[in-house]
Amino acid sequence: MYTDAVDALKRYHQAQANGVKGAELERLRQIAEHQFQAVTDYQLRALGGPAKPSHEKLLLHAVPLVPSGGDAVATAPGACADSS
Repeated sequence: MYTDAVDALKRYHQAQANGVKGAELERLRQIAEHQFQAVTDYQLRALGGPAKPSHEKLLLHAVPLVPSGGDAVATAPGACADSS
């Protein structure tokens, strides 16, 4: 798994060095990034750490919404709002 990720990164860097641009270079970058993320997730699970699915990781980085010009703060669905 790790060697696949390293090979993908090598393909990306080789394409970069060869002047590949645009969608093809981005595709190679995303493949390498995805493979390294899979290695990281596997290692975390193997060591007993939390490896959450990618969609849950995105939710952890969500920023609360603050409406402009008002005192009220909108919260994400399911979050508890302070009623004081």
